[in-house]
Amino acid sequence: MILIPSHGLEDFPSALGEDEAKQLLDAFAVMFHPFVLAHAEHVWSPEPAAFPSHDVVGRIVLLPDASRELLDESWLETADSSGATILEGWTDRAELAEMLIDAYRSYLDATSDATSSDSTEMESSEEGASTPVETSDPPTTETEPASIDPELLLDFYALGSTFLQLELLTHRMHYYSDRDDSRFRQLATSAAKSALEGNDRQARQFLSQSFEYLLEVRERFHPIESYLLDLCLVIPRMVDDTFSENFESTHPINLLADAQEWQELCQEHPTVHQRLLSKAQKGEVSFLGGTFDAATSANTSVPQAEWQLRHGREVFRELFNSEPSVWATKHFDFGPMTPQLLRRSGYKAALHVLLANGLAPEDEHTCFQWSGADGSSLPALSRLPIVISGAESFLRLPELLSESMHGDQTAAAVFASWPNSSSELYEDLRRAHRYAPVLGKFVTFSTLFEECEQGHQIQRFEAGQYLSPELIVAVAAGEKNPLGNLQNRWLWRMKYDAAATITMLSNLIAGKQTDSTVLHELEDDLESSLHWHDSDNIPAVIPSTEIRDRIDELSHQAQSSFAQLITGSANAGTGLVFVNPHPIARRYWIDLPEDAPLPTAVEPVVAVQDSPQHRGVVINLPAGGFVFTGTGSSAPPEPAKPRRKKKLPAMAEENVLRSEFFEALIHPQTGGIAYVRDYDRRPKRFSQQLTYRFAHERAIPSKDDSHFAQFEEKTAYAEQRCRSMKVTCNGPTIGEIESTGDIVDQVNGNVLATFTQRTRITRGLRRIDIDMEIEPRELPSGDPWANYYTCRFAWNDSGASISRSLRQQAFAARGQRLESPDFIEVAENAELRTTILPNGLPCHRRSDHRMLDTILIVPGEKSRKFKISVLVDDPHPLASAMADAVPPYVIPVDSAPATTQSAWLVQLQPRNVSMLQLLPAEGLPLVDDDSDEPEQPTFADSVAVRVLEAEGIAVTANLQLFIEPQRATRVDLLGRVIDELEVVNGTVLIPMRGYEMATVLLQW
Repeated sequence: MILIPSHGLEDFPSALGEDEAKQLLDAFAVMFHPFVLAHAEHVWSPEPAAFPSHDVVGRIVLLPDASRELLDESWLETADSSGATILEGWTDRAELAEMLIDAYRSYLDATSDATSSDSTEMESSEEGASTPVETSDPPTTETEPASIDPELLLDFYALGSTFLQLELLTHRMHYYSDRDDSRFRQLATSAAKSALEGNDRQARQFLSQSFEYLLEVRERFHPIESYLLDLCLVIPRMVDDTFSENFESTHPINLLADAQEWQELCQEHPTVHQRLLSKAQKGEVSFLGGTFDAATSANTSVPQAEWQLRHGREVFRELFNSEPSVWATKHFDFGPMTPQLLRRSGYKAALHVLLANGLAPEDEHTCFQWSGADGSSLPALSRLPIVISGAESFLRLPELLSESMHGDQTAAAVFASWPNSSSELYEDLRRAHRYAPVLGKFVTFSTLFEECEQGHQIQRFEAGQYLSPELIVAVAAGEKNPLGNLQNRWLWRMKYDAAATITMLSNLIAGKQTDSTVLHELEDDLESSLHWHDSDNIPAVIPSTEIRDRIDELSHQAQSSFAQLITGSANAGTGLVFVNPHPIARRYWIDLPEDAPLPTAVEPVVAVQDSPQHRGVVINLPAGGFVFTGTGSSAPPEPAKPRRKKKLPAMAEENVLRSEFFEALIHPQTGGIAYVRDYDRRPKRFSQQLTYRFAHERAIPSKDDSHFAQFEEKTAYAEQRCRSMKVTCNGPTIGEIESTGDIVDQVNGNVLATFTQRTRITRGLRRIDIDMEIEPRELPSGDPWANYYTCRFAWNDSGASISRSLRQQAFAARGQRLESPDFIEVAENAELRTTILPNGLPCHRRSDHRMLDTILIVPGEKSRKFKISVLVDDPHPLASAMADAVPPYVIPVDSAPATTQSAWLVQLQPRNVSMLQLLPAEGLPLVDDDSDEPEQPTFADSVAVRVLEAEGIAVTANLQLFIEPQRATRVDLLGRVIDELEVVNGTVLIPMRGYEMATVLLQW
């Protein structure tokens, strides 16, 4: 008998320590040792350790460590005096088997005289059984267990483990049958006796019938197929040349690794590469994955996510002559847009399983429809894997299987492992599967999604249910500039896309094809450099200086070509060409260098500033086009009709900044913004200050001498003390105040950091720009989400609606920790909107309903200078964020344009639709769904435009190019045709769902 740490199998423990769990499960497996089974002629008998049976005369009792503390010491004394044999303290199966065999031999030797005349016959088969059970002489103590085939012995252990798992599963399913267990006992005992007699073939036949009987039992309460999936998480450094040698067709393996990891592995282990190719063709392995490396996260842009999927497919094709049909990742790459990207990239299904740190929805299903924010969906599995190296996982297996059988149309369990790792308990499952799929059939994920019924349950997860571990991982890895690198990754991708757009426009004006090779090579090098693959060699700068120089060179070449194309030698007059790379008309402040000619304040120039601190213009630029402002002999614009000028107040005085739209008060004590207020509204819009957040809330003694001094203030934030404040610019276009001060620990008076803040407003623009510099004397440590320097914002309305960006789309901000490199918007109503543009700083923390911290400095951070802008009443924050990331280009020219001084080249309406990329059409083969062959081009030229609806509003976008297209086709990310688009008077009409991305191929 086995003493179990529960009242019975109904409440069998599912959580124990690793050693206790392994010892307990081994007891049930070893009880099926052929020697033990043949002599006992029955399977194990569990007894609750808390109140065991007292009828133990001459019995062998297994006492696992987990049951020891539940057992009354008096029972042990009684059992010992009754001649019972108590076995305990075993460390592995071999030791327990030896203990059991010795105990049985002692028992048999002691009773041999009384039993010498007895013979044991197997009970007759139940009525209708097709296989006869033969009788045999009882085994003797002379039978040597060591002579049993080791592989056959492991099969018996597998039978014992499977029998236990099935018994536990039966109870978890609340199924109690009147099955005849004598049939199973006969088969198992016959197998044991055959094994002891050396008849391995007959033993395996009886074992096969035993497993098939258990399968019949399972099918009584769950008659449909259940599935087991072996998921190997491949890490190159854990792989050797023996990897994959033992993969077998009856037990297919699912291999998950990034494409970059497969490149590394196949290069270091060519024999493994060839073996995997062969086994993949035989169906013994299946590849999961899709992304190139671990750089994808919630903080990457849509073009970056698309590159990861595209480049990952290219690597898989190169290495394995195929692409994964099921997407999965070992890293964090989940969000509301993921289903749409996967669907457009050709994936048939996905694993919605978080295998890394971070937060994701915890709903578990075998097969459901994972729906994105735009309504795109694909089949997905979200069951958390069972780690095969942990014995406790197998205690929970019956519970997990029963949950799946109760809750899913298709039951399944996923087992996760590392290369060349296994466990005795998992090997029991594999061995059992060779005989019969008692607990389930091992399949690949592709087979699972092909065979299982497509789930009717649709799950659409909110953006707030996801949080990437990126910041915590970067700090834990000792990255030298964690926030700065995230910011640079966002910023330099924006710069690349803008440079590629100007390159494309220049070539379209010139009427020549764009060399896509140059763009693709630079994009590949940029994206490959944004993540490190060796934790011991973390780069100091991301992206590298060489990559930055190449992007700048691409931009300069494109600007030079653009200027040469639109200007002519016949028209004299030097000047400036302002180029807007964004497809929306917009008003900008543009800094000008000292040697650049300063235009006059005549439309499209709204205002001019020429001072030592700031030199530049406020100018209206057309959508995706240019404006020329000349200073030479080119014809000047017609003078505007004189009108009476309204006297404007000073833009900066003492601690107040004023524009025609609002005023901002700089707080004399903190040096931050005390408030921003509209002239026609009394409520204050927001306030701001620089501060330090301690890891925990602290009690600050009151400095008040009154009776209130007994009270303490509790806060996690330091105190700001402004030392000086001065006006650095007072118009006519820029107003700026500089404040300097200290961030002080109120408890001990220590200065934690010094700061300088320059707060600036610009005439004609509804924005406030904040330049900050912090010099820490004490650096944060520990959790970067709890201990940091921050730019803290507060607003008046605690009921305001907060939204943020995720993959360049706007979603409601849920939870305390927010990731948003583009914007945070505080909307009190449809008109009162305050938008924070963090300039690529992605991490923010809400401290209560009306306060937000934009995190600036965390452990390891090297950045000390920051810029954040605040927009007032901007209805489309994403468009503003993209325009802020890459301001218009300024190109000095020696001659004016030959035809027009201002023109648009590409424009897109409405503003809730953004243009992500202007692309060469090469690489989009235009394949129809009904044909496998690419369509032959019928037009002389073509270009692709990728657009994104950002606010969840279904619209028909209007796309115009200065060249009128003859045909417009919507394609997916593989170039497959989705539908033909209507072109009306040169305008392409693109029907779009909310949050939809569209790639449009234009031909002419």
